[in-house]
Amino acid sequence: MKRSLSASAAAAGALMGFMLPAGPASAAQQDLELTAVTPALIEVTGADGKYTSVKGPALTAAADLYLNGGGGSTRIESWRLWLRLKAKGLAGTGDLTTVFKPFSLSQTYPAGALPFVVDEELDVTLPKPNFHQYAIVLCNKNADTLKAGLLSEQNALSKDYEIGVEVEVLGEAEYTVQQDTSPTFQSGKKSFTIVCKGQEGSPQTVLSPNAPLVKNVKLALNPRTHRGSCPVNVKMVMTFEGDSPGVVHYRIVTSDKRIVGGNRKATMTVKPGGQGARAVTTEKLRVPLVQAAHWSTAGGGSNTVGQGGKPGGLNPAIAGQGPTGLTDVPTPDAVHKLGLRVEMLGGSKVKSNWQTYIIDCRAPRPGAGAPGGFKPVAKPSADGGSASAGPYLPDLAVSETKKSFKPFELLVQVQNLSFFPSKATQLRATYKQGGANKQKVTVQVPALKTLGSAWVTVTFKTQVAQADSIHVQLDPNNTMKEAKENNNTAVYQP
Repeated sequence: MKRSLSASAAAAGALMGFMLPAGPASAAQQDLELTAVTPALIEVTGADGKYTSVKGPALTAAADLYLNGGGGSTRIESWRLWLRLKAKGLAGTGDLTTVFKPFSLSQTYPAGALPFVVDEELDVTLPKPNFHQYAIVLCNKNADTLKAGLLSEQNALSKDYEIGVEVEVLGEAEYTVQQDTSPTFQSGKKSFTIVCKGQEGSPQTVLSPNAPLVKNVKLALNPRTHRGSCPVNVKMVMTFEGDSPGVVHYRIVTSDKRIVGGNRKATMTVKPGGQGARAVTTEKLRVPLVQAAHWSTAGGGSNTVGQGGKPGGLNPAIAGQGPTGLTDVPTPDAVHKLGLRVEMLGGSKVKSNWQTYIIDCRAPRPGAGAPGGFKPVAKPSADGGSASAGPYLPDLAVSETKKSFKPFELLVQVQNLSFFPSKATQLRATYKQGGANKQKVTVQVPALKTLGSAWVTVTFKTQVAQADSIHVQLDPNNTMKEAKENNNTAVYQP
């Protein structure tokens, strides 16, 4: 049983008698340094909407402990260390701190051998079963929040989700003389990553043996580009073609791997002339998209009802309503972009091509054409620039940075937000640690077509999770003229 400081001092004096000369109490010196955390990454898997399994070792925090009673007659009776973990960025929750004091590492010294100084290298461990259970609970908590707030279970679990966890070692010590300062102390912080692996989500729609086979699906957006007043209704026209009539099932997926509303269906009818079957269906998106309450499913998941919208539609017409998580990519200049695709369900692998809209909610440029599109007065030059000055240039931007599953790699998504293609260029990533630039890595960025995007991989000599921050810069030597130069940088923080 842990004793209070005053009780500890009295007991020690009684046991040791005249062995400890009297002396004044001095401030203790306490230093705890966290030197490493293993593993750096752990993966959690599962099925049917639940996470159940983890492979990997226990969580171990290597730490250096230094205790000094402060001189005089003060000696150290005991110490105890434990872990405090903070999960960063859980969906709908933010940060979540958990203290694992029951799984502590401790030492109590014999009354006749109390040290003046403790200087040890130690491993503070969260046992494998408890560590795995912690990771499983976090992934399920995160998934439950996503499923409650997003559009469907498939949407919530269709992709991997990374949870960064800060590790900190806390400690306390007991001395033979009451200390003026608190005996509780803590280390610095290091991080590891929990990867909640993507699942198939909800069971796919099961089709009857006589269901028609879709051989081709097309998606068209109108308008694809717009500059002027907002909001704008972007019409999605989906065309399905096959050999025979009947009901087909599909879903709409965004370029950031989200599912819009759940499963949908359309009815193909025989084409005029009797050659094959076709269905054409139309839905609308109100752009900019509104962030708010989740959409619910009705009719067995075939149609969706948005709060403030129409059954089967995507038109959140009431402010504060709409599909949470379905976010287009806004820029500081109120330009909104989103990629969309139609994917068939029920075992079919047929997909439409990606279609992207760019809705610019600023005032029209001089010389612009009718609402719904641009009418440029100059053609792009061969190098991806423009034959005239002004906005008719490429516009590269760093849209996303994230850690790869390979611990030494950082993934960076580069987008061309312009209607004019860009030439190939470079990307420079600066790895910062301890206030200094530890590494600079330069990689190639391919040429990007109109509204195009690409992922580039930056490989460091040190694990990405160990960086304080990584600064990313496009076109570091400023070799390419762009419509905007203020969106070429980003900062990744583990």
